[in-house]
Amino acid sequence: MDALIAAAVPALEDRLDLERLNRPFAGRRFDSGEEFGKAVRKYIESDLARRADVHHSADLGAFLALLSVIGQLPALLATGRLTAASQVSDMDGWFHGFFSYYASGPPPRRLNELLALEDAGVVSFLGAEISIAADETAGTFVAASASHPDTVTARTLIEARLPDASVPRVSDPLLRNLRDTGALAEETVPDVDGATLPSGRIATTLNDFRLVTVDGVAHPRRFAVGPHTSVRSAGAFTRPRTNAISFRQNDALAREILRLANP
Repeated sequence: MDALIAAAVPALEDRLDLERLNRPFAGRRFDSGEEFGKAVRKYIESDLARRADVHHSADLGAFLALLSVIGQLPALLATGRLTAASQVSDMDGWFHGFFSYYASGPPPRRLNELLALEDAGVVSFLGAEISIAADETAGTFVAASASHPDTVTARTLIEARLPDASVPRVSDPLLRNLRDTGALAEETVPDVDGATLPSGRIATTLNDFRLVTVDGVAHPRRFAVGPHTSVRSAGAFTRPRTNAISFRQNDALAREILRLANP
């Protein structure tokens, strides 16, 4: 099979390799952070070139296919055909991460701006599988990566990412108070054998986004919507005029709130 693939699709970048697309630098080790930065720059430049080239329309096809699939997931979940493990690990874990990387990234203009900042020395690329430690004596943060042996030391750390859903570890004061008083519960996904698996997400009703208490009761006037709730909307900005699922969900929520405000 490997020989057949090599003969039919000689260029590695033309092959549909989901693992390579999802983690392009996994297992790769560079001599320095500078060498890693050059590799990242080359990767971004190649991605920009392919997406602007009509000869690589298959890339656009994959992009549009993922957008279509993500819009169908709520309907699939409603059927109950996924096992709890598949829903929590495969869909919430792997698939959403892969979708966010491949089909929900920055537009070309932003990538070109990123390359310009890197070229000017304002931005540098740290690497894959990073770890960050606090040096309390020096009052600094030290960041390291599995991609190269260099480290980066800084006085300020800004964590800019969407964390995994976790009701038990929630730090927001409002959500924590709702959880501690039983007014907010962690979603549990039922399995075919009757067992349940916690997902970390805020439990809500799927049709009208009401908060579900620890007793399993939907609150009549409390709502939650977004990527960390049972409805599982995408955690990204949605393109205008697409009638995307997040727009439809927020429209439905607004109508329900207006109905309650004007009985």
